[in-house]
Amino acid sequence: MFYNPCTDSYGNFKKRYSTYEHAMEVKRHQESCGAHTLRIYRCPNCGYYHLTHT
Repeated sequence: MFYNPCTDSYGNFKKRYSTYEHAMEVKRHQESCGAHTLRIYRCPNCGYYHLTHT
């Protein structure tokens, strides 16, 4: 089990993506299924990538 210091405003753990490419793949899939426009960012806390609503 790994330590994940990243939580959303509800206290839920954020999903982490180790590469930008993987985050982009998930972003494209979610948006094609009707998700809101998403943005990828590199987290200063954990160094991984997260998706956020824009």
